[in-house]
Amino acid sequence: MKEGILNGQIVQSAPEFEECKQIAQLHHIPLKKVYEQVWKSLSEEGKIFE
Repeated sequence: MKEGILNGQIVQSAPEFEECKQIAQLHHIPLKKVYEQVWKSLSEEGKIFE
């Protein structure tokens, strides 16, 4: 997970491409599906920053 930090506070988060790619390959699913699930999980945890 990449995190953007400003003044010591996390202001944005994004999944790492290579990690998502590996998960997609391992489970034989489209990369887009992995990203969708990551964003859904982040949203549910309140870790998406505008």
